[in-house]
Amino acid sequence: RCCVENQSAILFDEIRQLIEQYKAEVPGRRHAWPVSIKTRVLDLCNVEGMRLNEVATRTGLPYHTVLNWRFQNKTQESVVAFRAVTVTPPRALVPSEPMKSAY
Repeated sequence: RCCVENQSAILFDEIRQLIEQYKAEVPGRRHAWPVSIKTRVLDLCNVEGMRLNEVATRTGLPYHTVLNWRFQNKTQESVVAFRAVTVTPPRALVPSEPMKSAY
């Protein structure tokens, strides 16, 4: 448990630093968040007991942004887990006795 708390504290610190740097470099309010922030937030969401509203509050990110990232991540995981069916050409049939009519 101590390791998990230490890991989450490190992630929160990294996220705060990245957000400060990003806000200083990118003007305006409406912008796409960098992947580095998104992946760290998703790592926090996967830590046991870490709720989305807690992550949003402690990082300063909008709750709906965190919720959207989590939804997109789960959707991508389910797509990756899906195995596509492939169509192969039929194998050569072995000639057998002609079918006898039941009539």
